Amino acid sequence: MHRGDLDGLAAAAAAADGVIHLAFKHDAMFAGDFDGAVAADLRAIQALGDALADTGKPLVTTSGTVLFAFAGLHDTLTEDDTLTEDDTLDAGPRIDAENADAALTERGIRSSAVRLPPTVHSPLDHNGFIEGIGRGLNLPRSASRRPRPKPTSGFLSAHAQADNPSSSTLTRHLLGWKPTQPSLIDDLGQGHYFDAPPTTPR
Repeated sequence: MHRGDLDGLAAAAAAADGVIHLAFKHDAMFAGDFDGAVAADLRAIQALGDALADTGKPLVTTSGTVLFAFAGLHDTLTEDDTLTEDDTLDAGPRIDAENADAALTERGIRSSAVRLPPTVHSPLDHNGFIEGIGRGLNLPRSASRRPRPKPTSGFLSAHAQADNPSSSTLTRHLLGWKPTQPSLIDDLGQGHYFDAPPTTPR
């Protein structure tokens, strides 16, 4: 099936017990056509919705917490507030797709969206560029108070500099989710991001 084949996508969805939609045209986005990639994602969700309407089947899509930072939602929060599952926006790039997914519950679909964070972390990740790294490098605390530099590397730079405090409290309650791995700050404190890279034998 061609990646732009909405009829094929709908037929596959109709034959499935449920759908998890993870696709996004990142190649178009990195080529400078972010609007085109966003529009294609919205069309795909609409096609899936048409195929699954009144079936009671689940449809899971993905969104991102950082979208709300880019839209300025965090500017309205107090210093101690975080983004929660109840926070929504009326419109915006990719937010339109999340809202379209949420609206499918009215069409007899068990729809939900997983908001992904802009970064992930683990002992296997040695490319960290997130909070707390300054401590591991013994940088002075005052460095964190310097004016934020303007983005210089496009898409990645904007994500790395976004202030994106978010909470998973409601998700933990609804799903009985009890994370057991280290939190981001605890993981950074273990030091593996700052270990010397292994040398390659010659």
